[in-house]
Amino acid sequence: ASFACNTVQRLFNGGNKFDGAMNETGVLSDPEVANIYTEYSSEAKVILQNLGYNYLVTNERGKPTIFSNCTAYNVTGSSLAKAHVRIGLIEIETYIEKLCFKYVGKKLTKVVQDEIETKINDYLKGLVQNGSIHAGVATILDVDNDADAKAAGGFVIDMALSFDPLAEKIINRYSVNPMGS
Repeated sequence: ASFACNTVQRLFNGGNKFDGAMNETGVLSDPEVANIYTEYSSEAKVILQNLGYNYLVTNERGKPTIFSNCTAYNVTGSSLAKAHVRIGLIEIETYIEKLCFKYVGKKLTKVVQDEIETKINDYLKGLVQNGSIHAGVATILDVDNDADAKAAGGFVIDMALSFDPLAEKIINRYSVNPMGS
């Protein structure tokens, strides 16, 4: 497990944080990695993935490689069950926390809220343009930021994000035509 964590951390530190740590980006390259079991039946792979385990395969260079994109969160159909989505959310949250930090101590005027909303949306547009996310928009609505929210010293930023799925299955389809046609 520690080698798989190291692989994800390498991707997080040196690559596109929104990519998945599987297949080519999921190679366990640590020299100490040896004798890892990577031979699973198709049924075992389905069971492991449904349980939230990232199973390993041996790639064409003989290296053990992460070959799924699961988290331990296993609500069927939830994007939160995908590791690259969780890592992407952490990256976005970290950026927004840094961006908003300079506004701590300022009055929460409409001008300040509009400025924050614009900066976050510019960041999200950049993520869409470079292919990190499929879509994203931030809104600061007055209905969510009533007198009670402001009296508590905060405000709500609503985020709507859409991540692109990773290719986890490739399906080949063949059509066999009559000979000579």
